[in-house]
Amino acid sequence: MVWMTFAAMSIGVKEEVHIRIEFFMSRFPKPFRKLIVVLDNVVLLAVNVFMVYFGIQLVKLTGISKLPVTGLPSSAVFYLIPISAVTSCLALVGKLFGLYKTRSEKNFVEGIYEEEILAEEEHS
Repeated sequence: MVWMTFAAMSIGVKEEVHIRIEFFMSRFPKPFRKLIVVLDNVVLLAVNVFMVYFGIQLVKLTGISKLPVTGLPSSAVFYLIPISAVTSCLALVGKLFGLYKTRSEKNFVEGIYEEEILAEEEHS
């Protein structure tokens, strides 16, 4: 279960499926929304850097003991924490340097929201 959570985290960061409160952001002008996207990515990058560091520490600390049934080191459960944080960092650095943008990020900056997209698809 832990593995699936952290594997999904790095995919979620790359595809921009994390929660964003668009109600308040829609009231700001476009340049400010661009700034929010950059700040969002910088904060997520900082969190993921901490996750890499502390995930490695957790793997080291739990490597001492063994799981009773399998005999594997207890750290086997936590290996994916630093791995997924590194992949998230790579995705965020790519976003910050403009290597790619997601559709939801473009829609957010342009002020197009999910409800409007769904309404257009229903009328088509």
